Amino acid sequence: MKKKITQLPVSIKIGRKTYEVELVNALPHDYNGRIYFEEKVIKILRTGKRKMQEVFWHEVLHAILYDMRRHDLNNEAFVKAFCKRLYQVLEEV
Repeated sequence: MKKKITQLPVSIKIGRKTYEVELVNALPHDYNGRIYFEEKVIKILRTGKRKMQEVFWHEVLHAILYDMRRHDLNNEAFVKAFCKRLYQVLEEV
């Protein structure tokens, strides 16, 4: 039986920064999630559990790329493709 990811953390440490994770009822521009680097917060739109988890990992990858000072930080095609595969692996373990 596959282990399912069931909840989001309230905070997550990436590099030297700790980001608070907040569930919100609305975000600008019809976003499902958004990371605010300066405020050190990840906001996730309240939707279904699976969608929120996928969005969470998407925003975490942005934070990782930011911490690594990667030029592809805002390459949404790369982040989406990577996170789709990452979430697939996380569901399997």
